[in-house]
Amino acid sequence: MAEIKDGILGPIKGKVGTVVGVKYRGKGIIRSLPQKSNKPATEAQIKQRNKLTIVVGFLKTIRTFVNAHYPIKIVDGNTKIGYDQIRSTLMKEGIVITDDTLAIRAEKVILSIGPLPPAPISKISFLKNRKIKIQWDNSTLNGLTAADDTLTILMFNAYENKFEVIEHVGTRESKYNSIAIPDEWTTGVIHFWSVWTTIDQSMYSTSLYHGTLELADMEVD
Repeated sequence: MAEIKDGILGPIKGKVGTVVGVKYRGKGIIRSLPQKSNKPATEAQIKQRNKLTIVVGFLKTIRTFVNAHYPIKIVDGNTKIGYDQIRSTLMKEGIVITDDTLAIRAEKVILSIGPLPPAPISKISFLKNRKIKIQWDNSTLNGLTAADDTLTILMFNAYENKFEVIEHVGTRESKYNSIAIPDEWTTGVIHFWSVWTTIDQSMYSTSLYHGTLELADMEVD
């Protein structure tokens, strides 16, 4: 049932027949309810739905991290948290078609946005016993950097469709360390991103993408 609180000329709040009254940016407006259609979806509509399904599925296990590592933006009066921003970017320019299949462009995936200069990752390689060695160059320094800045590595297994976030991998001055591969990750391709954070977590870097390793290439004792 609709409700008119400010007289007959005031804004309508609620449903009246086939229209609905809502408040938008402080103003009362009336808009038509969406009508069900028996028309089949167009090819463009199907493609857009498929893109959304892929993007949402890709981001589902990293949403909390992204929200914590993106500055909030105001776009046309609307607040956009990190998840909204990365989803929009991937929908616009983060999808590629390969062999008639939609896929995420990993190099377009930015998992954090911040001003802290990163220590560039120089090498990512397999070790034995399901370990991965991460090496970095700590020569990128300025007034914002500190020796105890810490590295976070984000791994995405394309087969599992899941992210793993490994915090405190090492400090800027330690130059290298190793991380463990999740036990359940036995096959697939692993994608890597890095993010640097100050020790008090007050500032972080924009993420960098570092390519892939295939679990099939890992040596097993």
